[in-house]
Amino acid sequence: MTEKANQEVRDTTRPDTPTHATAGRRAPVGEGVSAPFAADSGGPPQTSVFDGAGNESVVVLTDNKDGRTAEGTGETLADALKDAHDGHGRLGDAFNPKKSH
Repeated sequence: MTEKANQEVRDTTRPDTPTHATAGRRAPVGEGVSAPFAADSGGPPQTSVFDGAGNESVVVLTDNKDGRTAEGTGETLADALKDAHDGHGRLGDAFNPKKSH
């Protein structure tokens, strides 16, 4: 690091990415990180990811249109399920073991 960089005072209270009109957007109540456990709800497993501005995106694991396990992301559970169903987040064979007969 340069001497100037070492002396620079950084404002750590601000996000590391530019903010926009929806900065701090959260998933709907009961979705994403605040979703109930899949075992309790009977729904697909969900979690959330956050960008540097604090915006939350819902992440879901489900089957895509080909019946393979897929991951989807979106602003809501419905968006994430559509993303996964359309095959955008297909997971590898380790998530799709061959079925024994």
